[in-house]
Amino acid sequence: MTDIEKLEALAKAATAGPWEAREASRFVLASHGKRQAICDWEDNAPEAKANCLFIAAANPSAILELVKANRQLQSELAAARAGNDAVWNAGRDAALVEVRRQGNTYRSNLATATEERAITQYRFGAAACNYVENSIRALTRPTPTAGDKPNG
Repeated sequence: MTDIEKLEALAKAATAGPWEAREASRFVLASHGKRQAICDWEDNAPEAKANCLFIAAANPSAILELVKANRQLQSELAAARAGNDAVWNAGRDAALVEVRRQGNTYRSNLATATEERAITQYRFGAAACNYVENSIRALTRPTPTAGDKPNG
């Protein structure tokens, strides 16, 4: 049982009101059909009067009104949270769509760049291979000597 439920149960079980503080008689009285003393401050302690005035103000009907207002506010808060969750979820979903779109664009750009790099590497590799082959041919050709006749 929550504190609110305990307060509600206590308020429903208490003497019905209205309650009133009578300073002349130093009593808090409930007048539901007949007058009934709820508390008194005859001990003259400094806080006794304040306590009795508080008790009179915190009467069962006041507590039940506070419980009702609390439940209404809790209900409104739950509705607001549900609304905020819906807004947050919609924003999150839109953000996910954008992230996916950007991811697809990135992957596409990466694929294009990778393909272009592969082509460049292939061309460079082919040129390097041709250079190496020509260098090998040049090294494996017999070098002309002074006595050789040029072809021609």
